[in-house]
Amino acid sequence: MRLVCEPCRVYDTAGKPIDNNHEVGAIMYPSSWTSPTLKGFLFVLFVVFMSTSTLLIVGEIACAQTLLTLRGRVTTQDGVVIPTGVTVSLETDEGMAVGQQTTDTNGQFSFEGLRVMNYKLTVTCKGFEAYTQDIQLGFGANLDNVNVFLNPLNVRKVLKPAPLLSDESASRKAVRYFEKGERSFQKKKLSDAQQYFEKAVTDSPCYARAWGELALVNIEQKLSKAAEGHFRKAMDCDGQFLDAYSGLAQLYKDEMRYSEAESVLQLGIQRSPETWQFYDRLGLLHYAMKEYKKSEDDFLQALRTNPASPPDVIAHLANAYLKEARYDMAYIQMMRYMRETPHGRFAPSIKRVVTVMETHGLVSPKLIAKEAHRGAATH
Repeated sequence: MRLVCEPCRVYDTAGKPIDNNHEVGAIMYPSSWTSPTLKGFLFVLFVVFMSTSTLLIVGEIACAQTLLTLRGRVTTQDGVVIPTGVTVSLETDEGMAVGQQTTDTNGQFSFEGLRVMNYKLTVTCKGFEAYTQDIQLGFGANLDNVNVFLNPLNVRKVLKPAPLLSDESASRKAVRYFEKGERSFQKKKLSDAQQYFEKAVTDSPCYARAWGELALVNIEQKLSKAAEGHFRKAMDCDGQFLDAYSGLAQLYKDEMRYSEAESVLQLGIQRSPETWQFYDRLGLLHYAMKEYKKSEDDFLQALRTNPASPPDVIAHLANAYLKEARYDMAYIQMMRYMRETPHGRFAPSIKRVVTVMETHGLVSPKLIAKEAHRGAATH
C-alpha cells in the first residue's frame, strides 16, 4: 500500500482508493491495520527546541496541500485572562507579516489557512513583557495550540549574574557602557546596543560578558560570522563565562554545523560538569543529528545533574524515547510531564500523542492503569 495526497486519500497498490480510512491529524491509516503493525510505525511526534522557547509538532506523513490552523490563549502566569489590549502578531521566520489580531474576551486567538513552514509569534500588551515564540507548523497536524503566559513588567525577577574574573577587572567606565548596552538591547535598539558594547570592550578589551552580549546583538542583526568571533573572544577572555559556550553552540546548531556545536558543548561540560543546561543542549543537538540514543543519555544526565530541571527536559526525553520506538518509556515521561505541569506549553501536543498511544495499543493497559493511579495519587 502507498500513501498519496489528493489532498489526503489512501490508495492500494493497484491504484484503487480505499474509503474506510481513519484520520489522526493529517495522517491516514486503514482500519485493517493491526496494533502490531501500528506499533512499528511512529506517526505522531512532538518535538521540543528551546532555548528560546521553540515548539515543533510533526508527523511522519502529511498531506502537502493541507492548510494549518494556529490557535492559542493568552493569560498571566496565574492563568488569569487579560480582558483587553492584547495584540497577537504572526510572521514568517523571514519577517514577512502574516496577520495581526487582538485576543477575544477569553484570551483566545486563531490564525487559519497557514502553510507548513516556520513562523514567529509575538504577543504584546501594555504593562507586560513582550512574548515571542518560534513555531514550526509541521506535518501530521492541521491544528496547533499554543498557551502564552505573560509576565508583568514590574514583577520580573532579575537574576544577578555570577561574578566573573573579567567582570572584576573591567573598568567602571566599561561597566557603565555595558549597562547602557543592556538597556538598549532590551528595548531592541540594536544599533545603540552594539555601540555601547563595543565601547565597553574597547575600554576593557577582555570584558567577556560584554563580548558575549555583543555576539547576541550580532545574531539579532543576522551577522553570524561576527557573532562567532565575539563568542570566541569571550571564551578566550574568561573560560568561566559559560553563556558564551551555550551561545556559540546554538549558533553552530542553527547553521547545522553540528560537530562544531558538539565540541563547544563538550568543552563547556569540561569547564562546568554541574551545569545541567549543557547536557540538555547536547541532547537537543544529538536529536537534531538523529543520534537518538545519545540524545536520551544526555537528557537523563541533565535530570541526574539537576533533579529540579524544568519540565521541558522531561518532554525532550520523552521525544527521544518516541524516536527509539520505546513507547512505554515515552509514555511514562509524558505522564510525568502532565503531572508536573498540566498547563505547560507542551501539554496540548502531549495530550494528543498520549491519546493516540492509548487508543492504538502502543502502551499496555497495565501501564495506563499504573500511570492513572499515580496521577490520581498526586491530586
